[in-house]
Amino acid sequence: MKALKTQIRNKLKQEMLSSKEILALLQEEDTKKQFEHEIQEYIQYLAIGIVNAVRICSAKMVVIGGSFVHYQGVLFTLLKKELDKITPSHEGKKVEIKLTKLGNDAGMIGASRIV
Repeated sequence: MKALKTQIRNKLKQEMLSSKEILALLQEEDTKKQFEHEIQEYIQYLAIGIVNAVRICSAKMVVIGGSFVHYQGVLFTLLKKELDKITPSHEGKKVEIKLTKLGNDAGMIGASRIV
């Protein structure tokens, strides 16, 4: 998410644009169109990373957390479509993709439980 937000800030030449402001831009269809390339590139790289991790770990489910959860209305459907597109049908059942209910705090909560 950091890379996508940085690309959007750079394209707009507004380094101080907050995550909430970026989300608002992406939720509006008119302004979202000007970032189609950046969004598609981000989704492609994320999907490739997920597929590779699933293959390495033989995972049956992937849970996505972090700030992606705040952007789910804009990005989650695109991610699922991209995963369907790049996952060969001969590999069998599709991996289940879920979003964490803990949002951006998931990593911090998990790390604190280890301690």
